Amino acid sequence: MYISAVLTLFALGFYHAAAASASELEAIEPLFLEFSIQEVLTNTSWIPVVEPWASQYVSAVRDGRYGDAVWARYHIAGDVHDGIVGGTTNMTVLQSIEEDALGYKLNDPEDYAKAQALYAQTSDHDGHKDIIQTLSHIHNQDISHLEARVTYSTTCSRLHRPARQNANAEDEYR
Repeated sequence: MYISAVLTLFALGFYHAAAASASELEAIEPLFLEFSIQEVLTNTSWIPVVEPWASQYVSAVRDGRYGDAVWARYHIAGDVHDGIVGGTTNMTVLQSIEEDALGYKLNDPEDYAKAQALYAQTSDHDGHKDIIQTLSHIHNQDISHLEARVTYSTTCSRLHRPARQNANAEDEYR
């Protein structure tokens, strides 16, 4: 009886560990947290990741601190200097997040709504609830007056994806 109970607990523990490992192979969501934990741990994402941001990203995703995870994601390539995101026109990290959020809401509203639903469940221990509030604010905004259109530029968004968002959206939003 005792051995049977131990084997059952062992099997359940193994199953739980396997399930956790499988979930670490996929990105938590495709917009702001598009890297899987495994990609970050093995530095096999499409951009090189740097410390301490890689470890902070992994820890925050695992802990459900999604604001912290997004913050780490925007630093993970090591191109933020003095609070300004490299490759932008003097945008702070929060401004870059806002611009990307507006672009996603305009051009990918279904995924943006799914991301918002996930972020609404962030941990009470999240140190960047301001990011969650910003994303929620944009989610709740009526932006129907803005035209969702594809624009192309010589630079890409902060996420290094093809510039899908409306280049003028941030100016029109304010």
